Amino acid sequence: MVSPIVQDEMSSFGHVTFSTDGLTQGHAVSTFSAGWQDRYFAGKFYLADPVISFGLHGAAGSRITILPEKVRKTPLYEEARAFGAESNVAAVSHFGGSTRLFGGVNLDLDERVLPRLLGSVQMDHRRDLAQGLQRLSDIQIDLLDLAEEGHPEKVIAAELGVSLSTIAQRKRAICNAMGMTVWRSVLQLYTWNKWGGLVAEARSEHGQ
Repeated sequence: MVSPIVQDEMSSFGHVTFSTDGLTQGHAVSTFSAGWQDRYFAGKFYLADPVISFGLHGAAGSRITILPEKVRKTPLYEEARAFGAESNVAAVSHFGGSTRLFGGVNLDLDERVLPRLLGSVQMDHRRDLAQGLQRLSDIQIDLLDLAEEGHPEKVIAAELGVSLSTIAQRKRAICNAMGMTVWRSVLQLYTWNKWGGLVAEARSEHGQ
C-alpha cells in the first residue's frame, strides 16, 4: 500500500521501496519500468546506489534527504536517467527491527515536504508489516490479546496452560512471522491494528 502523499509527490516520476531482508528483485516494489529493474539487479547497481548507502550506512533512526547533485553525477545515474529512474530522494524507515529503504524521483520537490513524506514512508512500512498479523495462528493471536491487555507473562502462561519457556518461544515465532525482532513493537503494531489506528490514519490521509 502506498500513501497518498507518496503518490502525489513521487508517482508521476517513479519510486522504489526495498526490504533489507535481501537486496534482490523479489524484495523490491517499484513503479520504475521492468526494463530498468531487470538492468538494475542484473548489474548489481545496488552496490553503488546512494539510496542504498544512505539507508544502510548513515546515522541511526528513520530519516530522509534530497541527495546532493554530486552523488548523482555517476555512470549509474547516467544509465538510470535513460529510464527516468534517477532517484534524488532517499529515505529509510526503521520499526521493530525491520528496515525499509525508499528511493524516488522528483527533481522539483520542495524540501518542506520531506517531513510529511518521511511520515508517509513510515506509515506505509507499518501498514505493510501489519499484514503479517494475518499469517498468525489463533494460538499466537491469543498470546497477543493477553499481552495487549497488560497481563504479566506468568499470568499469560497460566491462562494458556503452557510454560514460561513456551511463551518465550511463541513470542520469537510471532516476531519471525512478522518480519520483526522487537516484541514490544510487534505488540504496539497489534494494538494499533486492533483498535483501528492504522485504518484511521489511512482514512485521514485520504481525507475521509
